[in-house]
Formats: sequence, structure tokens, C-alpha cells
Amino acid sequence: MTEQKSKRIISIDLLRGIVMALMALDHVRFFFHASAAEFSPTNLEKASALLFFTRWITHFCAPLFLLLAGVSAALMVNKKGIKSTAYFLWTRGLFLIILELLVFRFGWNITAFDHWETHQMLVISMIGICMILLAAFIYLPVRVVLGIGLIIVLFHNLLQNVPITPESPFYNLWVLAYKGGGMAPMGIFSVYVLFAFLPYLGIIACGYGLSQLYRNDYAPEARKKILLIAGSICIILFILIRTFNLYGDPSHWSPQKNTLYSLLSILNTTKYPTSLLYTLMTVGPGLICLALTENAKGRITQFFVVLGSVPMFYYILHLFLIQLSSLLLTAIVFGEFDIQRFNLTTVYIAWILVVLILYPVCAAYRRYKFAHPEKAWLSYI
Repeated sequence: MTEQKSKRIISIDLLRGIVMALMALDHVRFFFHASAAEFSPTNLEKASALLFFTRWITHFCAPLFLLLAGVSAALMVNKKGIKSTAYFLWTRGLFLIILELLVFRFGWNITAFDHWETHQMLVISMIGICMILLAAFIYLPVRVVLGIGLIIVLFHNLLQNVPITPESPFYNLWVLAYKGGGMAPMGIFSVYVLFAFLPYLGIIACGYGLSQLYRNDYAPEARKKILLIAGSICIILFILIRTFNLYGDPSHWSPQKNTLYSLLSILNTTKYPTSLLYTLMTVGPGLICLALTENAKGRITQFFVVLGSVPMFYYILHLFLIQLSSLLLTAIVFGEFDIQRFNLTTVYIAWILVVLILYPVCAAYRRYKFAHPEKAWLSYI
């Protein structure tokens, strides 16, 4: 990949900003909604359609963030070269894993001091692992990285029934890479892996290959056409494969009590581990969004661009803000510090307020970050 001048691409920051805002909705739901600890919002026997869609719309977040992270990594290679980018990727990946294990655990549970021996590897540590592995991948030709990504995305569901037992020496790696669940490395700590990294490694590698569309010498109209075609192919493949329950998801859809819930069953693809159909369902519309927003302007666009250009700073603040807000509001209304006590209306009001509160803080940090490119540590947050 040859070096060339690089500038921020509005459509990428815009889509990332939308993803960050949607992510906050799911986290507000987790901390505020009364049923969050009782049943899954995608449980069609218990969840309302609105609750289902409140969760479903946030399914777009992780796949699209990883896709855009791959594009951004390639753009960094264009600007800084392979060695500098590889160093940044593996050090930032390690930084994210440490943040997840030592800091974000308190963002999810402020009483985590009481459970020092247990850890959760959630979305941030998964992103960290993918960045570390991408640091090695970028020494390969871009087309090879794209090919690896496509192979993983298209065929990883063939692994879903591989019988690796806890007695196997490869079990912990299997849990981390694909199966998910609990493991006890070295017999000292217990670790629960929610986001297995292999499907997302495929997505970030595809994003790295997608970056070729953003070369300075690539015609904008050609880029838009390819993005629209690729996004449409993803959606069509999702519809065809899902309709006939052919492949790509361990959970088949089935007719429900009415047409709406049958549709929900079709959309109810597997997130843990992320299936092919889940990826097609979310990445397809994301690619179309990239195509249609390349020249987006206006205040709404700028709002999401701000959030999307400082995603880690936003993530750190939003997680603690949401948990503390839930604790305080519950104390005011019910007289005790607690979470998960409110209805969906409160969830949506709290979500909008959280995003609006974070915007000016993110805008100020963005201005400071862009004004001080010499401070390398700012690139990690």
C-alpha cells in the first residue's frame, strides 16, 4: 500500500457516530429497564416488539465498528506506514484489553471490587484482540487480508459444532476465539468471554480490504456504486439464506403467533458468537449508509461526526454516566441505590439525555485532540 495524504472521511465518522449513539441505547436499556435481568429482549415469548427492536437496532454497533476500524487502520498505513501502524495497533489493542479487565469492569458494576477474582471479556477486549492480530495481518497484501476476512466471515459457522471439551489443552483458546463462555486460565482467575473474537477478526479484515475504495485516486462515483452493490448483495444473501434456514446461523427462524413476530424471528440472528447471517444483516445496511452519506452536511451530520471521531473517549464517559444516572434516579424515585427499575419510556428519555450531555464534552475533547497531534497518548483515547 503506497503512502498518500490522508484526511478524515465524513461518512466514516458519521456512521461510527451513529453506532456510538445506538450503543448507548442498549447500555441504557441494560441499566434502566426493569426486565433487563429477567429475560432477554430478543426472547419472543416474553419481549414486546418495541423491546425487541430496542435491542435489535443496537446489533449494528459491534460489526460496523469493527468494519470501520479496519478501514481506519488501512488509512493509517497510508499516512504513517506499516511499521508505525502495526505498533499502534498492537499497543492500543493491549491497552483496550487492560482497560476492559481493570477499568470497565467498574463501569458495568461499581461493586466489582467484591469480585476481584472474576473478569469479563466483553466488546472492548474483543476489539483489542482483533487489533493485535490485525497488526500482523497488515504486513500482508491488502487483497490477501481481504480474502482472509471473507473466508472467516463466510465459513466460520462450519465450526459451530466442533466438539472441543474442557479437558482439551486448546479449550481456553477455543472459548476465546469462537465458543465463548467461562474459562479459568492458570486456575487462578475465572474469565467469562462474551464476544468471541474470530467472527470479528473476519469483519475487521474485510474493513481493511474495503479501504481500497478510499484511495485518493478512487473515483467517488465508482466507490458509491461498489458500496451500494456490496451492501445490497449482503442484504439479498441474508434474505435468501435466512428464509430457507440454509446455513449461517445455529438458530433457525420459525413461524410465530403473528406476522410481526414471525418477522422478528427472522431478524433474531445469533450474536454470541456472531453468525454469518448476523453479519450480513448488519454490515449490508452499513455499506449502503456509507455510500449515501459521503457528501452529508448539516448540524445533524456534525453531531454524529463529533461522536464518531472520539469513540473511546465517548465510551469511557458514557458507561460510567449511565450506571451512575441509573443508581441516582433509582435512589430518588425508590429510595435506594439500585438499577433496572424503569419502563421503556424512561429508557428512551435517559438515552437521549445521555447522548446530549456527552456531545459538548466530546466536542471539547475533539478540539483539544486535533489541536495537539504531537501528543501521542491522545490517539489511544
